[in-house]
Amino acid sequence: MAQSKMGRFVDLLRLSFPLILLIALAISWKFLDPAIIDAISNGVRNIPNTPFAIFWVVLVYCVLSIFVFPISILLYGTILTFGLYPGVVYCFAGTMSASVLNYYFGAWFSQKQVFRFLEHRKLSDLKEALQSPSLATIMIIRLTPVAPFTVENYLAGAVGVKPGLYILGTFLGLTPGILCIGLITTALSPYVKNPVYYIPIYFGMSSVLLFCIVLGKKVAAACTRYRLQKRIGSIVYSRLDQIKGVDLYFQDQQRLASYISQVSYGVDQQSFFVKVGGPHGSDALLLFQKITVTPKELLGYVKARGSLGKSVVRKIIAFFVQNRRITILVNGCPNLTGDFRFVSKPDDLDEADALVAALRKLKNVIDFDAVIVKDINPPLRKKPAEFKKFQVDPNMVVQNTWPTVEAYVAAMRTKYRQRYQSTMKKSAAISMQKLNLTQIAEHKAEINGLLSQVVKQDKFNLERIPEDYFMRLAGMPQFSLYGYFLHDRLVGFRSSLDAADRLIAHYVGFAADVNAEQKLYQRMLYDFVAEGIEKKLPAIHLGRTALEIKSTVGADREDYLLLFHSDNWFYRTIGNYYVGRLAATEFEARSPFRDE
Repeated sequence: MAQSKMGRFVDLLRLSFPLILLIALAISWKFLDPAIIDAISNGVRNIPNTPFAIFWVVLVYCVLSIFVFPISILLYGTILTFGLYPGVVYCFAGTMSASVLNYYFGAWFSQKQVFRFLEHRKLSDLKEALQSPSLATIMIIRLTPVAPFTVENYLAGAVGVKPGLYILGTFLGLTPGILCIGLITTALSPYVKNPVYYIPIYFGMSSVLLFCIVLGKKVAAACTRYRLQKRIGSIVYSRLDQIKGVDLYFQDQQRLASYISQVSYGVDQQSFFVKVGGPHGSDALLLFQKITVTPKELLGYVKARGSLGKSVVRKIIAFFVQNRRITILVNGCPNLTGDFRFVSKPDDLDEADALVAALRKLKNVIDFDAVIVKDINPPLRKKPAEFKKFQVDPNMVVQNTWPTVEAYVAAMRTKYRQRYQSTMKKSAAISMQKLNLTQIAEHKAEINGLLSQVVKQDKFNLERIPEDYFMRLAGMPQFSLYGYFLHDRLVGFRSSLDAADRLIAHYVGFAADVNAEQKLYQRMLYDFVAEGIEKKLPAIHLGRTALEIKSTVGADREDYLLLFHSDNWFYRTIGNYYVGRLAATEFEARSPFRDE
């Protein structure tokens, strides 16, 4: 922790050094001897008259760029010194020379060295963009303040961007900024008599330029969405039976996800299926859920993480949003762990383009404050520009290679085989019974009570299920609910879904006191594995809670990503902060099986 704080302090000091130097020089101007000031002024005025001025400019740009000196300060200084012409020419010569030099420095160093240097600077999006760049990508990177000028050059060289493409993209991307700086600085130069004035001028011009860039990005994004909507049509459905030829879209696990979405939200019209047409006539069907949460619930989740709950920030946020309800649109199935974003997707459809087209259509149908794209199995090929990417807890999956439960137990190391036997012995007084619809209805209140005890302990939970949720699911042949009874008292339950190629562990609930004494949850995990083995399913998906415990029964991690975005700047800021704090849980994975 101390090392990370020291690293952040060093980064801040390094980035602030040019500004500190600029302020120090400007202030020292007041205390210099007039003769020295005149000598410096005459020297600066004579620079444009020297035949080798352009070489001096290139040298200064190249040397200072190595030390990550802000390129904008050099551009302003060049224009103020040389005027519009040849100042603009010198700006191009200096920036292009510095970018080529830094590019080859990045190429000469190994990728590992460059990425290690940049690992704490949160530039993963820039690195991904440069790994498969186009001319437009390079131009946009140069137009927007994504990272310091030198850092962009190092990364481009390290990831192997083609030199010709990078040089052309850099030239075209820097042209608007250099011309704007040249014209504005030339217009203001007659009024700049004291270097102290350079500071407000520098920040004022930078702010105006940044505003224009951000506005340009917004306009470009809007134009892109409009073109996508023209190129990729979409139709929104709120029920499965509205979709003509719906059976053509489904595989088993997607059918389950879609049906569960209807069971959870269909009464209130909170589930949506968006049909998106691809460029070659093939259709995709995307699954969305509309969920409403209160800021109090979100604050509660973050409070569980610790520090934010004790800060003034939490109280300020609570004050401003205390009467608000936040509507979140989830692409995927909140009730299941896994990638269920697409009910069906043809191979020739770009996922990011399809998502943008679907969201554009949904904006005309429903109101929502934010979007979460849930459980993307990496690698992520392409990310919509506005979305922020986060790592979330993995799904724990047992790969079934055993013909019987006895073979599963026999494959364990002695320590874990003894744990299995101990768990079964401690929970021997608890009987397990598969419940039918009538029995689920009889125990509805108990089941919901046991579920609530478990759900409230979750780190983050967007699921909203009705009280008769399990009764509705009981009509599905793929659904099973098992009750655990101790002296005729229901002390726990577990539910599962048979998705043909996997067993999906669904909701569980248990009494905390019984679990502490008789290891009921550990027993349930073994029973999930036994069910998958008996049904001869190739995989048992156990979900993303209690990760280390699940690794003791043989589960391996299956990583997922999450995307978040809100058009509302306030919700976007809060959401990025909240979701960013819900980082993937670190745990020690166990190896319960003997090496064969």
